[in-house]
Amino acid sequence: AFGLPDWEIIDGLDLEQQLTNCLLQWEWLTVQEQQQDAFYLTQKIRRHEEQFEEVQLDSDATFDFFIQLPEADQQSIVNGLIAEKESSLWQPVLQDTYSHWYSFYLHLVEQYAPDLYLEHLRETIPERWQNGLPIIETLLAQKNYKKSLVLIEETLQALLKSYRIDTVWTPETSLLSTTLGFYEGDTQSVSKLLSYYQETAEELNQTERVKALEMQQLAMVATRTAEGIAQWSNWSTMFQAFAETSVSASTQQALFVSWRDYIAHRAKPSTWNQYGIKAVDNWWVLWLIDSVADAQKGANWFQQQITQWIAELPGDKIQLGENYNILRLLTKDLTEIQDNGNSSYPQFYEVVIRPKDFSTQDEQSRREYLQQYAPVNLLEQVINYWKTNLQEFVPQPEFAQKSDYTEHAHWMVALKELSPNDYQALLEQWRVAHQRRRNLWKAMKQEGLIV
Repeated sequence: AFGLPDWEIIDGLDLEQQLTNCLLQWEWLTVQEQQQDAFYLTQKIRRHEEQFEEVQLDSDATFDFFIQLPEADQQSIVNGLIAEKESSLWQPVLQDTYSHWYSFYLHLVEQYAPDLYLEHLRETIPERWQNGLPIIETLLAQKNYKKSLVLIEETLQALLKSYRIDTVWTPETSLLSTTLGFYEGDTQSVSKLLSYYQETAEELNQTERVKALEMQQLAMVATRTAEGIAQWSNWSTMFQAFAETSVSASTQQALFVSWRDYIAHRAKPSTWNQYGIKAVDNWWVLWLIDSVADAQKGANWFQQQITQWIAELPGDKIQLGENYNILRLLTKDLTEIQDNGNSSYPQFYEVVIRPKDFSTQDEQSRREYLQQYAPVNLLEQVINYWKTNLQEFVPQPEFAQKSDYTEHAHWMVALKELSPNDYQALLEQWRVAHQRRRNLWKAMKQEGLIV
């Protein structure tokens, strides 16, 4: 049935579902005529796969074909697979947790050999962490909580390893959702694992851990809605979760900091392509979160922090370091709050702030709290900074690539809009220093600048 023409197959040949099903039906009829059993058929198909590596059967069709066989035939197959699982023919595919043969074998073992099913799941936890869940569930039903704890820790380790996380995680030190980078995979299974952990800890009288795991579950629930929409970004939901969960002060602080720092990390504009840039670790998103979380700080503290920060910002882009993009983010947020994105300086907004550069899932929550806590004149303070210093940030023509001055002309349009006097002064400098750069003046004229 796998006989092929003499032409060369370069990229392989994938058989579609209907063709795969026809081939399997044909082979099954042949095997029955030979008075062989269903396991013989299974062996035959597997050998075909090894012999004709270029030909790939449809995995879904293969799985569906075998599980619709009569119960006696499936029993014959599972007995054969159990006996031959260490053979060179079957070991590679039965140890591959993503193989359709693995899925089929697991299905059969669960139906006809439940003890082996759990044993097999235990062996494959490192490759597929979700396989630990049925074992834990069985141990909880047996009230074997000590062994359940061992399996939970083993499953958590496999989960973390699947995300290449080597750090040791405990419920009291950080939110699992932030440790996983606000996990967006099989959230339902992670929540189930946490609930099993909480049940086990409660039966083992680990009071503080039970409370910490309650917080973990609240954070995980806040991570995604039932519709699959990410909700970790809802600040008010998270603040409420921290307030309503009764844990020790040290645990609450550790879990809060893990969430706060990750929020700030996600919101912070990327500077990956700017070498040697001055890093900034303490900035306005952190201040905003702390001012909301700490009633003793509140809006007054945040207003003092951000006003002082703007007043002390240097006018040199190199000295600004990461503060340059952090200020752009603040400018965008304040413009969205006050003008709904319709800046009074549209050219400046599009060329310098570039609002499309900044898009994070928590931006709506961040702006809601920024509107509540920021000084009334904060946007005015920010715009005054740009008016004073924008000419220092205009790209220098001598560093243009391939005589393309389009960006330089755009910046000059923005500078003219925001600070006409500074524009005129810089234009006079360029007339002297760059009078021979024809493409520069051509680009300026194309932007409507009279030069």
